[in-house]
Amino acid sequence: MQCKDMEKFIHVYLDREFDQEDRADYERHLAECEQCRRLARFEQRFKSQLKTSLARPHLRLDEREAVRARIMQTLAEAPPLPANHGTRRWILRLVPAAAAAGVLMALVLGRSDINPPVVSQSIIANSNNKPIELRTKDPHALRSWFHEKLGIAIVPPHFSNGHTALVGGRIGQVEAKEAAHLIYNHGDRKISVMVFRPENVPFRGMVSRRIGNKSVYFSYGKGQNVAAFRHRGVGYTITGALPRHELDALVRDVLHQPSGSTEPPPVDAVPVKAP
Repeated sequence: MQCKDMEKFIHVYLDREFDQEDRADYERHLAECEQCRRLARFEQRFKSQLKTSLARPHLRLDEREAVRARIMQTLAEAPPLPANHGTRRWILRLVPAAAAAGVLMALVLGRSDINPPVVSQSIIANSNNKPIELRTKDPHALRSWFHEKLGIAIVPPHFSNGHTALVGGRIGQVEAKEAAHLIYNHGDRKISVMVFRPENVPFRGMVSRRIGNKSVYFSYGKGQNVAAFRHRGVGYTITGALPRHELDALVRDVLHQPSGSTEPPPVDAVPVKAP
């Protein structure tokens, strides 16, 4: 790993969300780089001090919802962090508003109360290392496979940035129903696109913004941003450890796909047992 990777994934490391191999790589770099060790110590002290100094208040349900909405709006409007080290140190001294808001939200609202199930399931799907059931770069092959398995016709979205490439797919789950889980490499990161029938799938507790003429809902958890939206009768989530402006661009690409290219026929999703 390089120093830029250390900064990018520092909270993933501190929250112990790496698998064993990635954590070992991260710690090897820490052993060799004093600058990154200082960064890790600073972030760890900040998290520890914030958690111990803030007591969880007792709020009525309406007050909790108001706090949730204000914090999520702050996160949605926060600009991407600059990549250069000098600006990064300046931001660290001032304490990032988005990071503070994220920790505060966990303390005030409780972890399980932050995200609706569709977001939590999308984050888990993108984080796990289950084998890809069909590994292919051919969207037509994947479309045929999903049609055979789920009875729906899905053409994986094509992204215009030139470095988001289809890897394959597997059967996923959203709200106890089967869904198409499309897997992409986004540069050196993995992203997931879940495609599902949107009936009775709520996006409550998420920040809503307009992209084009669509309402798109945003949330965050375990170091990953999630965008959820409905388009041409289909529900989508796009999930990954990437800045919001990059996530916005991926959403726009899905919304601008040619008519009918990603829309499955109106069939019922097949229920499966919840884990």
